[in-house]
Amino acid sequence: MPDSSFNNLSEVFFVKAKSPTEFVLFSEDDTKICEGSFGQLISCDFGELVITPKDLGTLKTNQSVLVKISSIEEVAIAYKKRIKISADAPKSNLLTLSLQDGIRIKARAILDSLITYYNADAIAYKTQLSEDTDKFIDNRIVDILEELTSFDEGVETYKVDNKLSNIDSEANLVLESNASVASQIVELNAQLQLTNYLITYLNNNKNDLIPPNLGLANENANQNVIRFNNLLLDKKRLLKGANEENPIILNLNDQILSLRTSIEQDLSNTRSSLSFSINQLRQQENELVTKIAENPKKQRAIRDIERQQEIFETVYLYLLQKREENSISLAVTTPYAKIIDKAYGSSIPVAPNKKVIFLIALIVGLLIPFVLVYLRLIFDNKVNTLKTLEKNLEIPSLGEIPKLKSNHQVISLDDKLKKGSESFRLLRTNLNHLLPDSKNEGQAIIISSTSKNEGKSFISLNLASSLAILNKRVLIIDADVRNPKSGVSRFTKGQQKIGLTQFLSQENINLKDLINQNEKINVDIIESGHLPKKSQELFSDVKFEEILSFAKKNYDYVIVDTPAINTTTDTLLIGQLADIFIYVIKANYLDKDKLEIPRRLHQTNKLKNMVSLLNYSNPKRVNRVGYY
Repeated sequence: MPDSSFNNLSEVFFVKAKSPTEFVLFSEDDTKICEGSFGQLISCDFGELVITPKDLGTLKTNQSVLVKISSIEEVAIAYKKRIKISADAPKSNLLTLSLQDGIRIKARAILDSLITYYNADAIAYKTQLSEDTDKFIDNRIVDILEELTSFDEGVETYKVDNKLSNIDSEANLVLESNASVASQIVELNAQLQLTNYLITYLNNNKNDLIPPNLGLANENANQNVIRFNNLLLDKKRLLKGANEENPIILNLNDQILSLRTSIEQDLSNTRSSLSFSINQLRQQENELVTKIAENPKKQRAIRDIERQQEIFETVYLYLLQKREENSISLAVTTPYAKIIDKAYGSSIPVAPNKKVIFLIALIVGLLIPFVLVYLRLIFDNKVNTLKTLEKNLEIPSLGEIPKLKSNHQVISLDDKLKKGSESFRLLRTNLNHLLPDSKNEGQAIIISSTSKNEGKSFISLNLASSLAILNKRVLIIDADVRNPKSGVSRFTKGQQKIGLTQFLSQENINLKDLINQNEKINVDIIESGHLPKKSQELFSDVKFEEILSFAKKNYDYVIVDTPAINTTTDTLLIGQLADIFIYVIKANYLDKDKLEIPRRLHQTNKLKNMVSLLNYSNPKRVNRVGYY
């Protein structure tokens, strides 16, 4: 198999021993790949290989071993993620490389090789950059020598033609004043010449490295040249293993083009700035030259030629210096990274650390219960205990009624040991403490809740039953006319043909005809009746007050089971007639934010003498029933 194909090979298979000397290869789906003998070359679909056990006979017959061949790219990516680089201190030049591996020798070899290849790549980059710079300098030196020769010949010709032996000394005073200006012009012209050289080089060498560190005054251009060279070298290195269409190459091309454009713009701006500065200095110089008394034209002509000559001499000497520096740099191949300590491995395993694992397990074991309790407290937005109700509602409480195992609507109050019957007896006692004294007539107890299915009808029936046991005359009025199937009327199974709604909506109906005597719990019940078509204003009429007045004169207690508060306004109309208003709240059913409804009703006094009652609470938590 060619090395390139093997480097990209990624395969998983099982080696199963047929005998101490023979084996079979199976794929992951148990498909046979090929077979052969240990130590012998075999040919499979993915290539040729030799399988040799560490010791003959170590693989027992029918024993399988999993073999995974990973490509070089996969292995490189895996090790890249596992190698950790850390600095000993902030902004420190000293770095520590570490790698955890099951084979200590292999980990040490990988780290040593990584440093070796890093230094080799850095030296290769430095060498290539120096060679390109040296080539550029040599070409420019040849061009400048030709220019200097031309200037020498020009000076000689001019002096012969004008019969001059030396420069007129009469302009010495002016020239001394002009010396400073001339020096600046020479320096700026040298910068301008170098800038022009680089612009010409960029135009003629689109894809070559740009010589750095040539002494340009524009620091931004110098930095861009260095970044341009780095990107170009990265591109050349990547092109060894990829084509021009590779996304990384295309991205580098975009960056190179952008930097090249930026460099050209910087050089163009630098050239314009230098030209402007030179023109300003030459204006100053012209003012001084005009003061020369004799031979001004000859003086200026000679000076121009000499100035140009000085410029090229300056550039020539500068390039000679840079060539020597570059030659020294090319000869010195000092590694970029110096190894302080070679790779070494611990003699004992560094992972997994048993003590750390035990400590983490202990901490997690202690934290989990606390976290679960904390999360439950955060996400539990239900009213689930009497303490929660009293804390959030802040109105008088009658206590709580526990969740009962019995499916009966009316529980038996004969067994004094049952928690349900005891709860209703305590509820009855607390209620009597809160009811106002009334010797001449009965008490009107109105019961409601925020929403349906919170147990208000259940409370109504069983409270009536507990009061009837004391030989009290009790009347239950089912005022939940819009939902009769879930109210008190379902307990009587609709025995009365005439109900509350008929009395409220029709004339000439005898009030006593509404009352249904229930011998089972020894209470009287007025059913809700059938809802008429026009039922919006049933309780706005004085007829309901008439019923309540009659009931209070003939009964000790009148219990009114009203609709849920959030379903209709009937309860608000009836609530003003209450001697006490019991607001039933079902545990683990009503959201805490819904307590704002009874709180607001209590604060605005829309429901008279309101008290709360928690229903369907956890029997294990029922440890008190009280009022305040």
